[in-house]
Amino acid sequence: MIKIKDLSKSIRCNCAKKTLFHGFNLEIGKGEKVGLFSANGTGKTTLMNILAGIDKDFTGTVSNKGERIGYLYQDPQATLAPWFTCEENILLVRKYHHLDAEKGRALLKQLSKALHLNFSLDDYPFTLSGGQRQIVTLLRGLILEPDVLLMDEPFSALDKEKRAIVVEFLKTRFTENMTVIMSSHREDEVTTLLGRAVVLEYQSATRIRADVCLSTASSLQNFEYAVSESGFKRYAYDV
Repeated sequence: MIKIKDLSKSIRCNCAKKTLFHGFNLEIGKGEKVGLFSANGTGKTTLMNILAGIDKDFTGTVSNKGERIGYLYQDPQATLAPWFTCEENILLVRKYHHLDAEKGRALLKQLSKALHLNFSLDDYPFTLSGGQRQIVTLLRGLILEPDVLLMDEPFSALDKEKRAIVVEFLKTRFTENMTVIMSSHREDEVTTLLGRAVVLEYQSATRIRADVCLSTASSLQNFEYAVSESGFKRYAYDV
């Protein structure tokens, strides 16, 4: 489904050039649920933007065979149109992809009920809290019924109770046939929701410290060990 080969990319950071990726490789199969886990500065968001087709300033090849890609940005405020209601923001992606509008409204009703919304979809995004806006972007990503769902720290603004509801819903009811890639700083999100963890670290360029299937107790221990050895304190940038 997704293949990254010999990816190289540099960025400007504090007026200096920083090599973020150099000869980076990663393959993700159809239907896999993969977590990109690391501290700030390893380029998780940059990698998500590349996979989504937003960032094209790189060398190497990135193949993404998903026909429809849902992308939950790290900053929902930047991607919600303030002049549209929440419902209009959510359904806009189906209109863009020429998908059935009635089916979209019916699906939105189901999703809203399952996620126990504490706000109205007739509200405008600027009237909502950060966590509520994050739910709106989640609904917008899911309403597309994507082949590939990219989630960049999608639960960072949610409280503990809402986070548990969302994670359980995604795990048990909705993403079964999707390829899911999620970036996160939280071990519990990765181990609860996903089946594979790719631990990244920065050493002159971002590399894969560990690539672990999370299906057994021993593999979970391998993931936790890789996280503990990945040197989070070394990173000074968030890109």
